[in-house]
Amino acid sequence: MGLAYYPRVGIPSSRSNGVHDFHPVEQDADRRAFLYFNKNVGGFQDDMVLTNKDYRDNKGWDFDRNPLNVDGSNTRDQYVNYLNSNDIMSLDKIRIRAKWYDYASWIFTPIGPVWVGLKNAGIYNK
Repeated sequence: MGLAYYPRVGIPSSRSNGVHDFHPVEQDADRRAFLYFNKNVGGFQDDMVLTNKDYRDNKGWDFDRNPLNVDGSNTRDQYVNYLNSNDIMSLDKIRIRAKWYDYASWIFTPIGPVWVGLKNAGIYNK
């Protein structure tokens, strides 16, 4: 995100209310980490469908400590199978993308990024 990080993620994260694990910026961070580790760490995926094991066996992604809230229910028992393309596509629901005004806010430094960050925080905290 480059310069957009501060107004899009940094300020909203520091202003989160409720359970931080389900805050949109935390969900995006968990999504990115889940994809990274599954792609780059051999054997990381804990595929309970193929192994008939519980995904809470301290292998792979910890869905209880780092929930992926793809259905919007704010529950910790949502399993995402990295080997299932539909599950991976569902992660787009929790992706944060920078907007043009996140970048443009830097024109009005230092007030612009702070103001946009507070507006983003208000949107995320609804």
